Amino acid sequence: MTQDITPLKKAEQALRESEEHYRSLVELSPDTIVITCQGRIVYVNQAALKLYGVAAPEDLLGLEAEEADTGQAAYRIMLNKSDMEKDPELMELLESNLVVRWIGVSNFKPAQIELIEKIAPITSLQPPYSILSPEIETELLPLCAKHNIGVIVYSPMKSGLLTGAMTRERIAQMPEDDFRQRTINFKEPLLTRNLKLVELMRAIGNRHGRTPAEVALAWTLRRPEVTGAIVGLRSAKQVDGIIGAMDFRLTSGEVEEIAKFLRENTPAG
Repeated sequence: MTQDITPLKKAEQALRESEEHYRSLVELSPDTIVITCQGRIVYVNQAALKLYGVAAPEDLLGLEAEEADTGQAAYRIMLNKSDMEKDPELMELLESNLVVRWIGVSNFKPAQIELIEKIAPITSLQPPYSILSPEIETELLPLCAKHNIGVIVYSPMKSGLLTGAMTRERIAQMPEDDFRQRTINFKEPLLTRNLKLVELMRAIGNRHGRTPAEVALAWTLRRPEVTGAIVGLRSAKQVDGIIGAMDFRLTSGEVEEIAKFLRENTPAG
C-alpha cells in the first residue's frame, strides 16, 4: 500500500531536500538571511549577510537554534506557518541568539498571534479585509490594537467586485477557470446585492468626486488599526481610479449608510 502524500507534504519534502528551492525562496525575498524548517536552520543567505554587514559564522547550516552563535546580529527570518503549527518548538528560534528585527505574519488567527507574542512582538499582520469581508473587526483588529501590531490588509476591493467596473455581463463572460466564478459573492443571491452596494458606493463617491474603488479603500482605512491596504493593479492607468484614497476618508454617516444597506439586504443564513 502506498502512503498518500498531499501536495503540501510533497512541497515541504522538496524544500528540505533541495537547496535550489531555498535559493528560489531567497530570490523572492532577497533580504531573508536565514530560512528555518522545524527548528533547524536549513539555508543561510551569505549574500544577505554581507549586505547587512552581519558578523556570523560562515556555516550555520544544520544547526539547531540554540547552537547558532551569532552574537547580536539582526536577522529577517522566514518561518514556515505549517511547521509552526505542528512543531511549536520552532518558535524557540526567536529566543535564541538570533535577534529578529521584525516579524510579519499573514492570515494568522488570534491564537497563532498570541503564541508568537508570548515570545517576541509581531510587527505586522496581513489579513483579507473589505466591506464584504469585515470578519477581522470582531477579534483580530482589537487584538492587533492591544499588541500594537500594524495591519496591512489585502483584497480591499474583493477581487475587483467593488471597483465599480464589474458588471453582471462581465462576470458572465469570465473564463471557467477564473476562481471568482466559484465564490459566493460573485454568485446569486449575493451578486445582485453586491452590485447594488457598488451603486451606493458610487453615489457616496460622487459627492466627493471619488470612485467606488476609492470608497472601498477609504472604508478599510477608516480603522485606526489598519496602516495600509494592498491594491492589485493590472495597468498603470488603473492607478487613477484609486490614488484619491490616499487623502479621502468617509464620514461616520457614510459608513453607517453602507452598514445599513448591508443589514437590510443580506439574505438570512
